[in-house]
Amino acid sequence: MRRAVKALVIGMTAFGVSAVAACGDGGGDTEELQAQLDTISTQLTGMQSRLDYYDESIQRALALNSMTAAYTEDLDGLEAEMLSASAIDPAWSLRAERVLRTMQATVWPDEIQERAHGMEEALNETVTALLVEDLPAAQEHMTTARDLWHEVEHDVYIFGAGPEAEHGHSH
Repeated sequence: MRRAVKALVIGMTAFGVSAVAACGDGGGDTEELQAQLDTISTQLTGMQSRLDYYDESIQRALALNSMTAAYTEDLDGLEAEMLSASAIDPAWSLRAERVLRTMQATVWPDEIQERAHGMEEALNETVTALLVEDLPAAQEHMTTARDLWHEVEHDVYIFGAGPEAEHGHSH
């Protein structure tokens, strides 16, 4: 969609330049052309507002999708399983990696980004530790990831609710 808008902006800009050139040659009514340029400018501003809204909506959906992946893979349960285990279950790395990949595909809002990236790093370290069969390191990193998940999920649900969200939300 951005490409279409960019092409439209380029086309409208070319139209405006040609209109101004025509005026400079005495070939047009400058007031009428100025009115057309003002209309085009207003339309472009409206289009940019809609694109910004769509971008934010997509960002909300991706962030919520990441939290859904964490619920689907049951990070609380995964951590509990890992902490009580004496041997590594091969399915653990797959579960952690699915959440990690979903999170990495998310463009995080600025106010959530640091914690989300911290969670991604902890999940990545968990997967790495599991693959090299270092259960104590995997347990430690999974606990960090799970703790960060609960912080990120709180922020995501506030963000996901939009600008009207109440900040009195608690877990």
